[in-house]
Amino acid sequence: MLVDSSHLGHKRAAAFAIHRALVPKKTTGTSIQASSTVLSLLQGPFLESPSSSQRCSQASSRPRRALQTLITLLLNAEPSPTFVTKLLSSLIAPLYRMSYDLSRFKTADPQLRESILSLLKSWGKIVDENEGADVFWALSANDNEGEWKFDAEGHMWKAPRQVNR
Repeated sequence: MLVDSSHLGHKRAAAFAIHRALVPKKTTGTSIQASSTVLSLLQGPFLESPSSSQRCSQASSRPRRALQTLITLLLNAEPSPTFVTKLLSSLIAPLYRMSYDLSRFKTADPQLRESILSLLKSWGKIVDENEGADVFWALSANDNEGEWKFDAEGHMWKAPRQVNR
């Protein structure tokens, strides 16, 4: 609904529901399960390990669609530092790697580059200093999660990182 609906009211309602799932007023077993499910759906396309098999068109469209969903969600949700950090902190490493790999792809969509940089900047402006340091240390310590590949049709996918010998 966040990406496919053209009606702004539908997008805002979906964003509100997701906001409430991630930042509930009262924590219960159900709210923890809802938060886990929502985060899995929104973050999964970025966090999944690359496979050595060839990409398929469905897999290569998932990260792009997930990125569009994140951006639409953040544009239509209540402004909340807790919400943004909960949604984006786990994604900083893949988004940073994506931004780096995208910068090496010279014919990449400039809007895609700007969207990723905007997400990184938004997170950086509101994240707590300790959490930000932890995320950046983890980013510098783990460089074997694969690299992002892009094609002229706008698809993107995670591939195993090539080892230079």
